Amino acid sequence: DTRTKLNSSGQFGAVDLFNAGSGTPTLAALKAYDAVMLVSDSGFADPTTLGNNLADYVDAGGGVVNSVFSLGISPPAGRWNSGYLVMPVASPTQGSVQTLDLASITDQNHPILIGVGSFSGGSSSYRMNQSSVVAGATIVAKWTGGNVLVAAGPLPGRVDLNFYSPSKDARVDFWDTTTD
Repeated sequence: DTRTKLNSSGQFGAVDLFNAGSGTPTLAALKAYDAVMLVSDSGFADPTTLGNNLADYVDAGGGVVNSVFSLGISPPAGRWNSGYLVMPVASPTQGSVQTLDLASITDQNHPILIGVGSFSGGSSSYRMNQSSVVAGATIVAKWTGGNVLVAAGPLPGRVDLNFYSPSKDARVDFWDTTTD
């Protein structure tokens, strides 16, 4: 679902899928892309090698978007945890519909939020129970319940999206596609 949504946006030349639960992308494979997005619900085949490769990829100028549940339940390991985090690792939470707290947006012109006036996490609203970011990072927006929704930095090309990226088109309790 996430890949389909990204492809249909017209913002990307290619959106490929790699199952890091059954293998680990090499640094050379990552470098074929301007950015990668981590989406995990069941862990990575080799979290340490993945974390080291992602750290090397960011050092080489690549962008990494990390999302639930790879922000806490099954995060990358290795060098990734030494200066590449945007949000500290946290425990998951869900239930009670969460929406974008418009008053919490720190920069109305941030590229992540262009064209976004509403966002609902759906009836499960999967997120990490995290209200802070690491030193030097910026909270871009929060959920209505106070948890971070989007955070960027402190390194260039690093973003954390504190929601599960598949939409209600994949399962009815995921994020609501009638919102932005």
